[in-house]
Order: sequence, then structure tokens, then C-alpha cells
Amino acid sequence: MPKMMKITDKIRGRYVIDDLIAEGGQASVAKGTDQQTGRAVVIKQLSASPGQTQYRQELARFKRAAQAHICHPNVLDPIDFGEEHGEWYIIM
Repeated sequence: MPKMMKITDKIRGRYVIDDLIAEGGQASVAKGTDQQTGRAVVIKQLSASPGQTQYRQELARFKRAAQAHICHPNVLDPIDFGEEHGEWYIIM
């Protein structure tokens, strides 16, 4: 089971979790702040763990989402992506 985000956690040394928004089967989502810029961000964490049978497929889908560039006013662009302590994150 992945270590789920908690309020005040810091991701990638700069993104602080301010509030948990939702937890689902594929990902957890939190509102955060980029400490370097002061901007509000959304932090999405992959919920799957390496021991699960669908992990590789979920991780591949998560990585594709992080690399997507969709020009639409209702879609947030990824600004950072990576793994920290075995957990995968997308910062938007």
C-alpha cells in the first residue's frame, strides 16, 4: 500500500500539501503550494503500489498523463512529475 499524502507533507522539496481533495482507486489529489513561486498547485499521487497486479499498467497510464499537453481551459497542464520515496506524483 502506498504512503498516502498528508497535510504539511512536502513533495520534491518544494510542494507543500495544504488540503486533501479526493482519494480514489487510481490516484489521490491534494491542493498545495509551490514554495519557490508561491503559486497554488494540484498534486496527484498514484494510488497503485508495486505489489498490485495492475501496477505496471497504472504507472504507464500515469506517466502518459504527466507527459500530455492538452490545450483546453478545463485541463491543467503538468508542471512537474516524478517519484519520491517510491511514490509517483504529478504536479499541475
